[in-house]
Amino acid sequence: MALLKITDVQNKLIRNLSKGYKQRVGFAQALLGNPKFLILDEPTVGLDPNQVIEVRSIIKDLKKEHSVIFSSHILSEVSAVCDRVVIINKGDIRAIDTIENLEKSFNDSSVLHIRCAGSKAAAAAIIGVADGVSEITEAVDEGNNITSFTVKLSGNADQIQEKLLADCLKNQISVLEVYTDKPNLEKVFTELINRPVQKKSVDELLNEIVPETGNTDAAESKDAEADSEEKEENE
Repeated sequence: MALLKITDVQNKLIRNLSKGYKQRVGFAQALLGNPKFLILDEPTVGLDPNQVIEVRSIIKDLKKEHSVIFSSHILSEVSAVCDRVVIINKGDIRAIDTIENLEKSFNDSSVLHIRCAGSKAAAAAIIGVADGVSEITEAVDEGNNITSFTVKLSGNADQIQEKLLADCLKNQISVLEVYTDKPNLEKVFTELINRPVQKKSVDELLNEIVPETGNTDAAESKDAEADSEEKEENE
């Protein structure tokens, strides 16, 4: 009760507590007996922002000595407390990995964002003809003589970015910021669950369990046994 800060309601019936208190009482009940595994389903639902931060801190401390399975649709919570994630859609496991690896695998380095100070036309002229730039897809005037460009790249993003910055510097175009799109867990989740699932045939599933060579050997062995039995009967 002290850990979950519910000692102030210890003399009240659970049904008379607010949703946030009920959540924390359930969490406290799960900790009784110091279990090796903790399964937490949406533990921060109904909590105010301060309570959410406190529960996150508790979970981070608990995972040092417990295996914590944290189930949630609030992906910001997952990013804040989890080391590894399993993304499931309609019973199909779409991914099992660390958040960092999942985000890296969906990093779209073919799109570059660059903010420049100075003449919009001059910057567009330099960026548009730079080696490795396919096209400028967007040019937003932010005011104060600052323009934000979004460009498509064809080739190695790092090399193109280095060459583009050099071209801007040589032509006295001030670059304030440059970055590629970095997906978060929400984007990864959306991409994964919207991908069509390729269903495997029965033969493909069986071959994963028993390799084809194993099936051939087994079939040959059965044929040999049948021939042996037939020979014995004839004798």
